[in-house]
Amino acid sequence: MHFVFSTLLFVAGVWLASAAEVRQHMNFTSCVMRSCRNLSSCLQAQKLEPFILKNHRGVEAHILPYGAVVQKLTVPDRSGRSTDVVLGFDTLTPYEDGTSPYFGALVGRVANRIANATFELDGKTYHISANENTTSLHGGMTGFSKRLWKGHVFTEGEDSGVMLRYESPDGEEGYPGSLTATVTYLLTSNSELRINMEGSSQAPTPLNLAQHTYFNLNGQHTASTVLNHDVTIQASYITPVDKQLIPMGVFMPVAGTPYNLNNSTRLSHNIHQGGGLPDGYDINYVLFGLTGEQAKDKMLHGKVWDEPQPAVKISSPTTGITLEVATTSPGLQFYSGGLLSVGAPVTGKGGIQYPRFGGFAVETQNFPNAINTAAFPDSVLRPGHVYQNVCVWRFGTLPTPTRLRKLIMGLGLVLALAAAVTACMRYIGTGSRHRWHGSSYAKA
Repeated sequence: MHFVFSTLLFVAGVWLASAAEVRQHMNFTSCVMRSCRNLSSCLQAQKLEPFILKNHRGVEAHILPYGAVVQKLTVPDRSGRSTDVVLGFDTLTPYEDGTSPYFGALVGRVANRIANATFELDGKTYHISANENTTSLHGGMTGFSKRLWKGHVFTEGEDSGVMLRYESPDGEEGYPGSLTATVTYLLTSNSELRINMEGSSQAPTPLNLAQHTYFNLNGQHTASTVLNHDVTIQASYITPVDKQLIPMGVFMPVAGTPYNLNNSTRLSHNIHQGGGLPDGYDINYVLFGLTGEQAKDKMLHGKVWDEPQPAVKISSPTTGITLEVATTSPGLQFYSGGLLSVGAPVTGKGGIQYPRFGGFAVETQNFPNAINTAAFPDSVLRPGHVYQNVCVWRFGTLPTPTRLRKLIMGLGLVLALAAAVTACMRYIGTGSRHRWHGSSYAKA
């Protein structure tokens, strides 16, 4: 009898707890419904509500749950003015409807291109979604850039971050195996945004994650091109492409070509001044001076280095803002925005219309179409292993030019002298009035 009574009490307790949980869920749903006109608008608001990271140096990053997008990134320029250096949108619609050319997005399952949207893996042929004629680009029609990621913020001492997670089911966009993808954005106290992309799969699958932010170090609000930027990329080879921008499976030395950016080069020199690249750059670089064979041999689960190595430095002489990129990946797609606003203008944050060459992208990655190219590093992730691609964006400023520094110093001296003269004149004028008043009083 005692046993039966105890069992009834236990069942009643479980029922009451469940009822309380249901009531809590109903209250939450009711609260959400009261604060939003419909669930669709609630979801829209959720996708656009950014995670905001800040540091004490004036750097601020806004990360969206939708597409793990870097929507805004402000850094101080040479004069200390806060400058938003990434292209993007104020509303969600352009990110969803295809207007956005992957601004700020985390792209995958496979970044860049897969020829004919087809690959063979372990003796089986897979047909994935094509979204650029017959090519699959950045994961297909609805890749990771168009998915809602779940995130939470955290702190590590003076650093702040957000970790986002997306569960990609088996068969999504035609890819095999359920996959867990995570990306962590960590803003450090020394003005670095460290991006750690990871993935694990329940079945063999190609994986190549990349961050696809477009930068303009003049400031996105200027509606200027990036052709005044100076670029350095540490690479001895590129992977040349065909008319569909698919690599041909060979490696071309950059020496003696406009692709040689090992020494700081003004972009306009190779694009608008007869340098041989009128449409600009859209090419994969083999980083760190590695040959293709060396990159293939060193590649292990997405990376060729355990820690990010310096690969790129880009600067704007207008603002003095510098961006240095370090990565663990073997390749980097450098894109100078030659197709931006071609055909249809792209209007971004603050109503700014971005021009052709209005932004550049530096996408750290494995080589494009690696799944179909024997000479390229392996892109297949197998169960029990963790894929990783770490890149670091480090921001700073150029030294003030000597001539400008002298001009500022000279102007400062002139202003100081003028202030001193003004003070002296006021003192003399005050003394004269005192003496006149004194003489008048004595005569009275």
